[in-house]
Amino acid sequence: MCGDLAGWLVVTGEWAYYAVELVNGNIVGDLPVVDFRGDVSLTSGTMSATLALLHLDVDARREIVRITDPGRFSILATRNGQAVGEWIIWKRTRGNDLGGIQLDGAELISHLEHRLVQNWKWTQVDQINIALGMIRWGFKGEAALGGTIPIVTDGPLSGVLRDREYLRVDGTIGTRLRELSEVEDGFDYFITVDLPETGRSRVTRTVHLRYPRAGVDQPFVLDSAGTFPSGDILDGSVIEDATTLIARAYAIGSTVNDQPLISQYDDWNTSPTGRGYPFFERTQSWSSVEEQPTLDAYARELYRASQSLDAPSNLTILADQYPVVGDYGLGDRVRMHIEPTINFPDGYDARVRILGWTFSPPAGGPETVQLSIAQELDE
Repeated sequence: MCGDLAGWLVVTGEWAYYAVELVNGNIVGDLPVVDFRGDVSLTSGTMSATLALLHLDVDARREIVRITDPGRFSILATRNGQAVGEWIIWKRTRGNDLGGIQLDGAELISHLEHRLVQNWKWTQVDQINIALGMIRWGFKGEAALGGTIPIVTDGPLSGVLRDREYLRVDGTIGTRLRELSEVEDGFDYFITVDLPETGRSRVTRTVHLRYPRAGVDQPFVLDSAGTFPSGDILDGSVIEDATTLIARAYAIGSTVNDQPLISQYDDWNTSPTGRGYPFFERTQSWSSVEEQPTLDAYARELYRASQSLDAPSNLTILADQYPVVGDYGLGDRVRMHIEPTINFPDGYDARVRILGWTFSPPAGGPETVQLSIAQELDE
């Protein structure tokens, strides 16, 4: 699927990297980043980067170390002057050599994995309002201790009413938010970062909630046809994974009256056993669920999401050839087409959903983007 890049589109995007103070969003300095890799994702993308300090004097090196303190600062990446992502620096590795400083982290939503739920009870409340309550609390610090991370929330209501009750420190907000979103008729959530047109001294973080799903139907086709540059797909694969296929789902809830709450779901009309597969099962735990109807909904959704062999796959496309960076968003649906090849004797054609993308800017030449995609279940 890969063509010869030589002589084509030799201009790469212009990248810059900045250190941002988490608790106020202030940009505090430039970062000499090399070997950057950053994921933007519906499931909290990760980041890795190397800081090259060899060419800097001792005061500059000392300042770079100060403004990359793990857990206190983040990396903001911009491409052609536009913010493309922000990642909390969770880990820093410094060797006593000339190899630079290694940074590793994750998108800002990962902060919610480090905040605990409180004594909360919602009865027949829109699921978006429940999620917003958890998110806002999760980014708010303690009144006596500080530590608030400023965010903006964007969450049109869904009309889906839920009952939820949590006990103080009953797991992390990140876990409970993920559980709430994954139930049948749930929602998507993700975070974006923006730079104001004037000043550009601080970032604005927005948490988006989208029901029933993020994304829109896009008109373009990701196509491997023809000789480069007529095809969009430079490289890619389709993963078919039978471990994701099940004929029956079990959802395990909280323990009520010394008995675990259990729900099972199967459907002969859609079961893979009707297509010649053996009988496969899968179980998943939702320890905070105490209502049988809620647990039943989790079992149905677990079953529905496990009816295809197609696992998330990766495609490599050009960053600056249509569709260019910015033409597609998280959750967008597009058509993917692969012409007949050795490994695809009949070709491949499917509707896929964009789950995220990875930036890995090259030192020179054409820039590519790796898309994470999954086949639409209704195909």
